Amino acid sequence: MAEPPQIPEWGKKLEGWNATVWRTATGSPMMRSAMTSLMILDRTPDLDALRDRMERVSRWFPALRERIVEPIGPLGQPRMIVDPEFDISFHASHYALPAPASYEQLLRHARRQMLQDLDRDRPLWRAVIIDGLPGGRCAIIHVIHHAIADGQGAVMIVAGMLDFAPDAPPPTDPMPPAPKPGRVDRPTVTAVALGSAAKRAGTTYAGLLKAVPKTMFDLATHPQKTTTDAARMALSAARTFTTPTAGLSKLMTGRGSTYTPRTLDIAFADLRTAAKNYEGTINDAFLTAITGGVRRYHRVHRAEITKLRVSVPVSFRTAADKAEENKVGLARVDLEAAEPDVASRFADAHAAVERARNEPFLRHPDVLGDVSRLFPVDVVVKLTTGLDLTASNVPGIPVPVWVGGAKLERSYPLVPTIGAAANITMVSYAKQRCCIGVNTDDVAIPDPDVFIHCLAEGFDEIGVPIGQHAFDPFAQLAED
Repeated sequence: MAEPPQIPEWGKKLEGWNATVWRTATGSPMMRSAMTSLMILDRTPDLDALRDRMERVSRWFPALRERIVEPIGPLGQPRMIVDPEFDISFHASHYALPAPASYEQLLRHARRQMLQDLDRDRPLWRAVIIDGLPGGRCAIIHVIHHAIADGQGAVMIVAGMLDFAPDAPPPTDPMPPAPKPGRVDRPTVTAVALGSAAKRAGTTYAGLLKAVPKTMFDLATHPQKTTTDAARMALSAARTFTTPTAGLSKLMTGRGSTYTPRTLDIAFADLRTAAKNYEGTINDAFLTAITGGVRRYHRVHRAEITKLRVSVPVSFRTAADKAEENKVGLARVDLEAAEPDVASRFADAHAAVERARNEPFLRHPDVLGDVSRLFPVDVVVKLTTGLDLTASNVPGIPVPVWVGGAKLERSYPLVPTIGAAANITMVSYAKQRCCIGVNTDDVAIPDPDVFIHCLAEGFDEIGVPIGQHAFDPFAQLAED
């Protein structure tokens, strides 16, 4: 087996989209960017086995052992450096709620974990194991900063803790070597960062010198194609950077720095059938249900709605990409919400996402991240409030899995709102369940229970039945 990656003493640059997420999250509480997964297990896992697995995963994914060190002053990029004081016991804790705890109590605890910022002087993650749940169940709340992984990257990291059989033997191979500790003093980091910036500027200049004759040759040999491609990219960049500062909803207008989680369970087979019935994808069905649910929420409040401005993350991840690399472009789509006809909304969602997915500039999120450094954080925050929703469909683990001998029964993604009125993220599990996590901005949506019930009605409208205990997995699992 290959050795885990080793990190240079002075670490590596935090750049592109990862650097943008870090800068904005540290600059404004509204841009808090820690992704949370709420995993429900059928019992308490073997804690020694789980700790051993976490230790192994942290060695294969060094981002879990790295802290971000800022240079002194505004010049140079932050660097990710292996923490010489890394201690996994700080990141993984275990305790019990007063039994029998309700699901609402567990969600309140998850909310506290989400809104409690990760320690910026340590690696940016934590896992909280919670006992005292009904039926002897256990929960793991896993929090990881978006600056060190995107949604699929986080799934890859968590997957390293999983087994594919209840009686899977523990790893027999030796513990991989730990990454060599780095040096985290800021003066030296500053010197390294400035040297790296100068080298990058020289490389960019050299690249431009090479690009000029190539561009001239392309213009001479294929003038029409070269001009057309350049114009397409320029127009795409203009559309990307022209971001409205207000959403389309006249109801979900306020924004704050706190949010409240709710969850919804639906059957994977039912959603897949609905997608086939309307001759589209699962993602089309997901977005159509959301627009129907938000339309109902507006109707409850006697508010009019026409369209919704939605951010839809699009993954460009390949098998060669590392878990800690953000490979997600953020497509911005305006979806029809007033239309009562499901088929029309379904077709509208499909067409809107396809247009956005083919936006040339979307495939260059790191360029967008680098350009955003030119704007103050307050400006970036203002631009994010131009979104009504963020809606993400993340493919999950396709088979049942176990954690330290305990079976994983549900896994809910709870993602920050980051300027939108709500974040609605769906992760499939074992091709049996779709676990939907919803975070609602407390100012924009002060009644999260009403909102989640309206979303459920949106799924029911497209032909996905909603069970009696779709909002409470403890009650649902007790019936199964």
